[in-house]
Amino acid sequence: GGTLTKGNDNHDERGRFATADGGASEGPLHQEFKNAIDAALPPGHPQSLYVNRYTVEEMKAMTPLLRNDGKTGVLIHDHGDGRIEATALFNVGPRGGGATLLREAIDQHGVNYVECLGAGLATYYGTFGFHVSTSESFDPAKAVDGWDATTMGTPDYYTMRLTK
Repeated sequence: GGTLTKGNDNHDERGRFATADGGASEGPLHQEFKNAIDAALPPGHPQSLYVNRYTVEEMKAMTPLLRNDGKTGVLIHDHGDGRIEATALFNVGPRGGGATLLREAIDQHGVNYVECLGAGLATYYGTFGFHVSTSESFDPAKAVDGWDATTMGTPDYYTMRLTK
């Protein structure tokens, strides 16, 4: 056993715990990620509606990375079609912690795709070399539960690809 926050080497390339026979099994990492993001961005937190939330079952197809004692995290989702997505990126830890983790996800895990809500996040991801592939106007029917367009606005939705 071990935790992601310690950077132990007993995980395979997908972030799973290695078993005694050298195979991989799903460890408690996905639950640990869910607990960390729920603690970092509880309901009502200003950033909570901008970050994708997944069930532990949905996360089993993704590689969770946690840093800064669980205050910074990202899920890596290989869609199997060439898109390796950084999703559910959050940081309530040290300033720059999210950027450091995103750079790690790009450099060490092949992340080349992100989706985001709002021009501000699109600009932020642009600083890492991502370029807008698609954009669509805000659709209230697709908004997450709790989204209040009156106070939170109607930001566009972007998909972005990394170009080198």
